[in-house]
Amino acid sequence: MPYLTTKQAADILGVNASRVRQLLLSGKLHGERMDTPRGAVWQIRREDVEAYQQTRRSS
Repeated sequence: MPYLTTKQAADILGVNASRVRQLLLSGKLHGERMDTPRGAVWQIRREDVEAYQQTRRSS
């Protein structure tokens, strides 16, 4: 399953990548942080982005 980047998730949600990182760190959006030689990256499933979108719409 391909994962989304923070930028791709931000585009779907209509926010910036910094906001996506805040959501990930707070646990409001699910994702997995991976440490790489070039720094940390987030792996975000499209399903998790869509689930967050649904909760945001129902609020």
